[in-house]
Amino acid sequence: AAHNLGMYVIIDVVMNHMGDEFYFEGHQYSATPFRWHEDNGEREYELRPRRAESELYSTPAGRQPYMDFWYNNTWDPTATYDSPVYGQYGERADDQGQGTYGGSDFHHNGDLKNYFQVWEIHVGKIYGTMDDLRLEHRRVSDKYIAMTKALISSTDVDAFRVDTPMQVPLPFFKRWAPAIRDHANSLGKTNFMIFGEFYVTPARYATMTGRGRDQNMWGQERFIDGPPTLKGGIVYSYYWYMFTAMVHNEAE
Repeated sequence: AAHNLGMYVIIDVVMNHMGDEFYFEGHQYSATPFRWHEDNGEREYELRPRRAESELYSTPAGRQPYMDFWYNNTWDPTATYDSPVYGQYGERADDQGQGTYGGSDFHHNGDLKNYFQVWEIHVGKIYGTMDDLRLEHRRVSDKYIAMTKALISSTDVDAFRVDTPMQVPLPFFKRWAPAIRDHANSLGKTNFMIFGEFYVTPARYATMTGRGRDQNMWGQERFIDGPPTLKGGIVYSYYWYMFTAMVHNEAE
């Protein structure tokens, strides 16, 4: 109906997180300090489902809170995180550690509190209430790519607005965005739009919209090779400034 009226249809896609089906072991009713790999004998946390086992789904990975994304509490002492990732000031970080629950589709690191700690912002659980997907792992990204391709095919949408892209490691977007554009193009959608929600510094969102296009940036840490993953975005800090300026005389 929207297309018949000459309108484009945009769907909001959330990829960083899901519901609140897990708690971190030992912290069912409390905040969970962030952990990274293993430090001073403290590993990342095991996940515990909030619901009774009888209420969980039967999956190839056993009883699970989600049908398609599964947790696994098997510790892999050699596993690492796919990198690089970029912090709030555009600084690059590579994973130099080892040890994580690499067989799990979710991050086991605790809550996201410090938005300026480069790894915490990518793998921490937002507000302590949103299960964080391990999208930098190919197994998990393959599932999400298949799901969002099916979303385009089944709904005939014209664009995706990406929720919280800054909490998702950049290697995921380097796979997902080209795959989505190729799929949309195969359906005749040659101008499929992907844009993001940004509430970060310009240096941070530039990592996703095409930073380093000037040749004099080549070889610097801030240069990011390859095509931009998103074609643009809504920068909410700027939006808020404009919004408040327009309504400053209005009643609250």
